[in-house]
Formats: sequence, structure tokens, C-alpha cells
Amino acid sequence: MQDPDSNVAPRTDRELAKTPPRGITLRSLLIGFALMPLNMYWMVQIEEVRWAGYPTTVSLFYNVVFWLLLLLGLNWPVRRLVPRWALTHSELLTIYVLLSLSSAAGSLDMVQVLIPVIAFPYYYATPENGWADLFHQYIPSWMVVDKGTAQAMWEGGHKAYDPSLWGPWFEPLAWWTGFLVALFAVFLGMNLVFRHRWVASERLSFPIIQLPLEMTDPGTPIFHSRPMWLAFGAAAFVELMNGLHSLKPAIPAIPTVVLAIPQFNLGRQLVDAPWNAIGFAPVSFYPFVIGMGLLLPTELSFSCWFFFWFYKAERVFSAWRGVTLPGAPFILEQSFGGYVGLALFAMWIGRRYLGRTVAAAIRGEAAPGDETGGWGYRLAYGLIAAGGVFLVAFSQRAGMSAGYAVAFFVLYFLVSLAVTRIRAEMGLPVHDLHFAGPHQTLDRILGSRLLGPGNETVGSIYYWFNRAYRSHPMPHAAEAFKLYEAIGRRATGLWPAMVASILVGSVLSCATQLHFYYDLGAAAGLRGGQVPLWIGGETWRELAARMMSPTPPNWHSGAATALGAAFTFCGMLLSTRVLWWPIHPAGYAVSASWAMERLWCPLFIAWSIKSLVIRYGGNRAFLRAVPYAFGLILGDFAMGSFWNIYGIIKDVKVYSFWD
Repeated sequence: MQDPDSNVAPRTDRELAKTPPRGITLRSLLIGFALMPLNMYWMVQIEEVRWAGYPTTVSLFYNVVFWLLLLLGLNWPVRRLVPRWALTHSELLTIYVLLSLSSAAGSLDMVQVLIPVIAFPYYYATPENGWADLFHQYIPSWMVVDKGTAQAMWEGGHKAYDPSLWGPWFEPLAWWTGFLVALFAVFLGMNLVFRHRWVASERLSFPIIQLPLEMTDPGTPIFHSRPMWLAFGAAAFVELMNGLHSLKPAIPAIPTVVLAIPQFNLGRQLVDAPWNAIGFAPVSFYPFVIGMGLLLPTELSFSCWFFFWFYKAERVFSAWRGVTLPGAPFILEQSFGGYVGLALFAMWIGRRYLGRTVAAAIRGEAAPGDETGGWGYRLAYGLIAAGGVFLVAFSQRAGMSAGYAVAFFVLYFLVSLAVTRIRAEMGLPVHDLHFAGPHQTLDRILGSRLLGPGNETVGSIYYWFNRAYRSHPMPHAAEAFKLYEAIGRRATGLWPAMVASILVGSVLSCATQLHFYYDLGAAAGLRGGQVPLWIGGETWRELAARMMSPTPPNWHSGAATALGAAFTFCGMLLSTRVLWWPIHPAGYAVSASWAMERLWCPLFIAWSIKSLVIRYGGNRAFLRAVPYAFGLILGDFAMGSFWNIYGIIKDVKVYSFWD
């Protein structure tokens, strides 16, 4: 078993030549696509209908890990009785990849936001809020649905598959499906360009894929490890007790989550100024986060909780000094700039490599990492160019200016590159960047008065894929290529299957949401909350406020964004040249977030444990502790998934192990 801080050397071309050309089989594709409807039903039920957990808001989707556990359990007797019928290592990983990408497309931060956003502006427009006069004229009719269609969805009580209800959705969803395909084409092209650089040259370890690799490798004794089962049992027992407590309060609970009762929030203990400016600072003990934290490099786990408190200190300092600048201390801008700085650093250190790939694409010659004999980089840059042109043209047709569309998507893809790089190098459990996408950041810097109503309106509609970046598809695609590289399979036939899984996942997500919305009513509370109501309304209420009171440019926000980018870029240079430097600048980018509020404490625990083990026992002692990390993750995911499924089957509100 490998040290998670070490890098895995890729297989040589000679080794790859000795292996079968592809790991994709018809059987693995059929199983993967057959599981997608059940998987999407589970996701929408839990994330929107019941509001009882968020499978796709952490880097390692717990719903997909559960499916993998289930397949391994079914595969074990088949392997013992009829070995030739058993699913192979590569087939299991193919199913994992397909389910991961379809989950990313249909997730709470992608298509599950799209439906509420495009069904909100006409139905919730009233004479009192004046939305019709403020921005209805700037909304393209082909991007949203009318009030009558939206009314049936929000109120519910309708037959889910009435053609008269579904018909009006076809045009906007067809346009948005094409838009999503164009987005993924750029993601795929960027992954094809950077894949060889990250795998062969920099030898990034892709820590997130360690667990599925270990689980599916028939030669790895993970399921024969006593430490793994001890940790599995401990995590599962905690979640079993908490789940039973939610059903029968007389049974004692073991609080681990932020929303536990009683909730312990450090911020509530500080009531005097300026310390009360610290805000929400909860204490939690998620077992799976402790397990994932143990697999992180110590400088990264340290940096995450360190910068969480760094941002809290900025709030306290601003309150102490009486800073009254609008938006101060500009934490979201700093975080966004941090992501941009990470992306610029990735491009800077690979500038010579990128130059060679561009030259190879122009000349049609083979370059390092091109397994296709010369057309691979042409395909990659062709996908980037075609997808980018489509996205800009789409935006112009919707009413966005060409210049703003280019700026928007340049920033968006820089953040996408940063998220993927973070996952490839460090395997962070979260990377959400809530409410700080390109449009929100540009609006804070330039002001709504300068942007104009067209850019403001279309940018607000684009909120559906910019609200947060927790389930971003691009890192999952990068990890798919790395999985195949790690098991010695060529990934030549992988990308068409990935595109198909994105398409199927988005269509299934739309269909599943509308099924529940028309039946239960998206505004009627569903079974556990009003997720569509508040997600759909966020962007339109903000747009109305900006249209009623246009904001001027705020160059302090621009300076904070530039400072964040410079700080991260210089920090990356420092961390790559000074080996003893204990702070990783990625923590600066990711720690100003909703998710880090929940994760700082378990990451602090993981950092403390790993630091002590390595200090007093060395790397060999830590290697013996790695199965405990895997066990904590699997036990938490398995029992948490059980409670998800139990709640769906019994139609009851149950415990959520991740909030």
C-alpha cells in the first residue's frame, strides 16, 4: 500500500503496449448506464426532496462509493464460483467513472439548480416586486419556461408525465443540454492537454482515486485488513447510533455533524466586540473527513484549518479597526483570486509543455503524452476552441456582450483548471467557492451600472453552474484518465463514454426533478425542505436588487481579487522551492467557504494525528495507519447511505451524516 504523500509513477509506453488497448467493455457500459436512473433517483430524493444529505458536495461522492461497495459484494461470490463471469478491475472502475460523471452533471451544484432557476422569474414576479419591469424584457424566452408551466411545477398535484406539462420544457432544456455539452467539451479538451504534464512530468498523485483503486484491485488486501474493519466498524457504529436516535430520541446519539442538537458553535461563545465578528465557527467530527484528512499531505491539512482561522481573524481585525468599505474584508474576492492564482501557476510552470502541444496540434505531429499518433492534441485544442466559440455565441444570442462573455468564460475555465489541479495534486475533500463565481466577482468589481442589464440578466441565469463548484465535472474526468493510467489501460475509448454519461446524467436529473416537482410541488416543502425555492430565488432576488439600485465599480474588490491571485501564485512558487515551508497556498483559496466551516475541525484532528504518527513512528508507521483512514471513510459512507435508502423506502425523515 502506497504512502498517500508519495506519487505514483505512470506506466511506460512499453508497459502499456503489453496490456489490452482498452478497459471498457460492453458489459461495464450496460451496468453503468443501467444504474444511472436508480442513482439519480437517490440523489434527487436526498438532495432536494428530503434534504437529508448531499452526496455530491464532497470530492468523493458517497453514493458512487456505495454502489461500488454493492457491486463488490455481489462480485465476490461470482468470482469464487464462476471467475470468468466476475467483473474485472477495469470494468469496476469504468462503472465508477460513469456513475461519478453522471452524478456530477445531475448534482445539486449543476442541473439541480438549473430547473428552479429557469422556472422562477415569471411565476414569482408580482406587482409588488416589479420584476416584470426590471428585467423580464432581458430574459430570452428560449432559456426559461412561462408562468403557466412553472405554476404547475411549483404548486404540484399533477400527473408527472402529462405531455401538456412536459412539452414547454423541451426547447429550453434542449438549448441547455447543448450548452452543457459545450462546457464539457472544453473540460475534456483541457484534461487531454494537461493529462501528460500532470501524470508523467509532475507525477501528481490524485489522492481521491486511492480508495476506489484499492477497493477494486483484486491483488490488494484492503478487505482483509483488520485495521480497516476496526475503523469501518467504529464509524458505522457512530452513524448507526445517530440514525437510531433520529428515529427514537431515547436512544443516545454521538454528535458528529454541524447541525447536531445541541450544536456547538464557537462563535456563540464570543459576545463582545470585536470578537463577535468571528461569525459561524462550528465544531464537528465527521469520521469520513478525518479519514480523508489522513490521506492529505500534512502541509495541506494544516493550511486548510490555518487559513479558515486566518479569514476569521480578518473579520475580527476589520471590526476592531472600524473598516466601513463595502464588502470589507473582501474574503470572497480573495478566495476567487486564490483559485485564479492556482490556475495561472499551473499554466506558468507548464508553459514550455503547453507550447510544444500547441506546436504539435498545428503541425499534426505526435508530442509527449499523445497516444494517437498526432491527432490527439488537435482534438484537444479543437474541443476547447469549438466549445468556447459555442459558449460565447450562445451568450451573445442570449443578450450578453461578446467582451463580457469572453471575460466570463476565461475566468470560469481558470477556476475549473484550479479545481482540477487541486484535486490532482492534493485531493481536497471540498472546493465549493460559494457565491463567488465569475459573474458575482465581476459584478462586485465593475458594478451593475457598468455591466448593464443584458450582462447582468444572462450572468444571473448562468448562476445554475456557478453557485458553487463542489461537484465540478472536470476533476472527475481528469481522475478517470488517471484511473486508467494507474491500471495500465489505454483511455482512448473512454472519452465518448464520459460524454454520454454527462448527457444521460443531465437528462435523468431533469426528468427526476420534474417528476417530484409536478407530484409534490417544488414550493410545498416536498418531504424535508424547500431547496428548489431558495436555490431558484437567490439569483433573481440579487438581480432585482442590483437593477433597482445600480452599483458603481468597487476597485477595492478588484484589488482584493488581484491580491489573492498574487498571494497564491507567489505561495506556490515558495512551496515548490522551499521544502520545509509548512503552508500550502491552496488552503488560502479553499478555506473561505461554507464547507470549510464544517471541515476545519476534523481536518485539524487528522493533521494532528498524522503529524504525531510520522514524527514518532516515521512513514512506515503511517503506512500501517492508512487502512484506518480507508475504514473511517467506508464505514461512514456505508452506514450513511443505508440511512439515506431507509428513509426513501420507508418515506420517513432520517439522520443525515453529512450536512
